[in-house]
Amino acid sequence: MRCEKCAYRSEDAFKFCPECGAPATSQADADENRPVSTSDLPDHDPAEQQRLQSERIAYVRHDYDPGRDGRFQASPHVPPSAIATPSLETGTAAPPYAAAAPAMQRKSTTGIIVLSIVNMLCCGFGISSILGLIALIFAIMSSSETLDSEAETKIRWARNLNIIGLAFIVLQLLVLILIFVGSLLVYRGAPSFNPGSFPRDFPLG
Repeated sequence: MRCEKCAYRSEDAFKFCPECGAPATSQADADENRPVSTSDLPDHDPAEQQRLQSERIAYVRHDYDPGRDGRFQASPHVPPSAIATPSLETGTAAPPYAAAAPAMQRKSTTGIIVLSIVNMLCCGFGISSILGLIALIFAIMSSSETLDSEAETKIRWARNLNIIGLAFIVLQLLVLILIFVGSLLVYRGAPSFNPGSFPRDFPLG
């Protein structure tokens, strides 16, 4: 056995060289790592020898790409020139699907919130206060909804509740007006009371 580092030779096999201490390589490893020359190949034509030598060193690939393996799918490279872009000179425009669809603009809930507070303050037999509170909750919840349809539904409920609350406020106002007018009529129709109008009253002074 021969040491590849210091050329020490021994008839016995060894794992480490007795002279330099370097790890020894077996004869099979030495033959495998030894570059293949064209003289070691059988007597074939140069093209066949070149093919055999290429197959011998094919397992040493420094350009290995995981994308070539079946487990990975590399995305095809698209050159920038293949991407269609709008040109000002030719007047071409981007395809319709390239433009983003405009987002639906939600209705403002400021008016509904103000109307809900008015219903809560004006009472309306107490019913308007309850309806105004519920409408205020719906209006606030609609602002945090992610779906436009859900937000629109809550806004519609808040608006309807405020309308019902306003009806009770108007009804309450009419009742108060009737009570006030009736009180005036009753007060004017009552007989007037003056001191000394009774015969048994004693003269003052």
